[in-house]
Amino acid sequence: MGKPKVVDMKSFDLPEDEFLALAAQVQSGTEHPLGVAVLTAARERGIDIKKPGQTHATAGEGIQAEIDDVDFRMGRARFVSDDTTEEQRDMAIKMREGGRTVIWLAKAGKVLGLIALADTIRPESAEAVAMLHKRGVKTVLMTGDNPETAAVVAKQAGIDDVIADMRPEDKAAEIAKLSKAGRHVAMVGDGVNDAPALALADLGIAMGGGADVAVETAGFILMRPDPRLVASALDVASVTARKIRQNLFWAFAYNVVCIPVAAMGLLNPAIAGAVMAFSSVCVVSNSLLLKRWKAGI
Repeated sequence: MGKPKVVDMKSFDLPEDEFLALAAQVQSGTEHPLGVAVLTAARERGIDIKKPGQTHATAGEGIQAEIDDVDFRMGRARFVSDDTTEEQRDMAIKMREGGRTVIWLAKAGKVLGLIALADTIRPESAEAVAMLHKRGVKTVLMTGDNPETAAVVAKQAGIDDVIADMRPEDKAAEIAKLSKAGRHVAMVGDGVNDAPALALADLGIAMGGGADVAVETAGFILMRPDPRLVASALDVASVTARKIRQNLFWAFAYNVVCIPVAAMGLLNPAIAGAVMAFSSVCVVSNSLLLKRWKAGI
């Protein structure tokens, strides 16, 4: 649904509210769905969210903020600290159960705690994937999330393959790899991390309400955040291409028949003009038949 919620947290040294206050301060001002979820959880507890100093977001990794001249990092384990313990890693794995996403918070390289967030799969997702399979489309889930969460989501939606723990450049590289192998690739995305892959795909499809950079990069924009519209978009393209082929056939047929007749002087110029006008009327009328066509949803 794109609206994750904080469902669990583990603070290693601080009281839980103090830990959440620091996490919210780091995420202050963010538009990332995970960051917004942390801010929402803090507000629901009545926590006063302070502004950090300088902040810097690293796409696909996390966010870095300066608080009282101390470096705080929040995001992936590899981004926040080089000194995670086995106990902390085991705790993160346990918190991932059920397809949750876990983010880490560290102060000057020391891990302060973990936050688990859960999002709900859209009810239309399985139907959307089934519609694509019916059209002979192979589906692949590319995500920066952990393999456990990705596997749960892919199973629920019926997606063929899963590639997890990806950076934005990894997604773009996978698109390039598929294209080089001769595949026709459509990429569906809605976030900043999807923009490079959307640009490289044969068809970039942005979900309505997604990040501005995704919308600007994609060649096709779905006006509603309904994944079933992807199959409908492909149907629109297919029907339009069929009409183009039909129109080309009739245009060439008229010319193939009429030009030799006119060249032999057997066709009155007035009649020739009328035939050409009728040809145009046929092409336009055939195209207008598209108005009767309705998408699947």
